[in-house]
Amino acid sequence: MHKKIFLILLAIGTFCTVVFAYNPPANGELLYQFSTPDSLTGGSSVAGGGLWKENTTQIIINPALLATEQRVVGNLAYTALINDDDDDNYGQSLYAGTAIPTQYGVFTSSIQWAYIPLDSVPLENSCTIRSAYSKDITDKLFVGAGLYGGFGTDWCLGLDLGFLYNFGSLKKIPFLSDVRWGTSITGIGKAYNPDTEGYVDSSEDTTGIPSMITPRTGVAATFLETSKLRGGASLDLSFPTFQNVIFDCGLQFEVANFLYVNSGWEYDLKESIADVASYLPSVSVGIKFGFASDKDSYLSKHGWNESEIVPSVAYRQLDDDTQVFSAGGSFYLGLPDTEAPSIELWEE
Repeated sequence: MHKKIFLILLAIGTFCTVVFAYNPPANGELLYQFSTPDSLTGGSSVAGGGLWKENTTQIIINPALLATEQRVVGNLAYTALINDDDDDNYGQSLYAGTAIPTQYGVFTSSIQWAYIPLDSVPLENSCTIRSAYSKDITDKLFVGAGLYGGFGTDWCLGLDLGFLYNFGSLKKIPFLSDVRWGTSITGIGKAYNPDTEGYVDSSEDTTGIPSMITPRTGVAATFLETSKLRGGASLDLSFPTFQNVIFDCGLQFEVANFLYVNSGWEYDLKESIADVASYLPSVSVGIKFGFASDKDSYLSKHGWNESEIVPSVAYRQLDDDTQVFSAGGSFYLGLPDTEAPSIELWEE
C-alpha cells in the first residue's frame, strides 16, 4: 500500500515538473497567509502549531485541523502591506471565517478578499471562498477535506485534503507532550494566475499562486508546561508543484493562560536562489479575555453563557522593505468540555 502511494506521488510529481514550469510572482506562496495575525506568524504549520489552538485559517494548510473543536469559532482580521518605494505602495486583505461543530463533524467556511498591487508583492485582486469538513476517526486520528473557489484578476477552483495524528507523549522524548504529525495536499485544481512578472524567469509567463498540488508535512509539540508558562514548536516542509522546497518553523508561548506570543520563520529555496527572499522572523501578540452573558441573553440560551475572545496583532517584513501588519480577533463561544462523562451503572 505504501509503495503504491509512493509511486502515485512520484508520477504526479514527474507530471507537474514536466508540464508546469514553476514561475510565481514574488511572495506568491504567501497569498493566503495574508489573512490573520495567526496565519501570518504560524499559519504554515500543517500540524496545528506548537500550541494547538484552532482557528478557521488553518483549513488553508490542513482541513483536518479543526476536527476536535467543540465550540463555535469565529475570526475577523485586516492585513495591510506597505512599501513606500513602490508606485502602488499599499495592499490590503480582509478575512472572515467561522467553524461550527456538530455530532457529524466540524464544518468551516471562510472568505478572504485581497488587493495587493505592490511591485514587490504583485498579487493583484482576488476573492477566495472556502468550505471544509473535518472529523475525528479515532481519539488520535483526524481527517479533513476542503473545497475553494475564487475570482478577481483571475479565478481559482480546487480541493484540499489532509490528516492529523496525535501521538500524545513519547517515551523516548519524555519532555515533549501533545506530539502531532500532520500531512496534507493543497491546491488540487486551478490556482490564481495574476499574469504579472515571475521571479524565477521574468521572460516567461507566471504560474499559479499559491502553487497547485502542494504536498505538506510537519510535526509540532509542546516542550514546556508549568502552571504559568507553556511553550511549543513546529517544523514543516512543503513542496509547491514538486519544484520548490519551503521550510517553516514556529515558536509559540502562552503566559498565565492570558498572553500569547508567536513567532515564525520561513526559508523558501527558490526565492533564496533568486535573491528575493526575506530571512526575518514574524511575530504576533494576542491577549485572551473571557466574558459572561446574562441568563436571558441570546448567547446564554444557546449554552454560550461563558465565552472567550482573543484580539491579536502581527508584524512581518518581506523583501524590498515591504512591511506587513495584521490585526484581528478570534472568538470562541462557550467553554470546552474537559471532563469525562460520569457513568452511573445502577441506582442505590
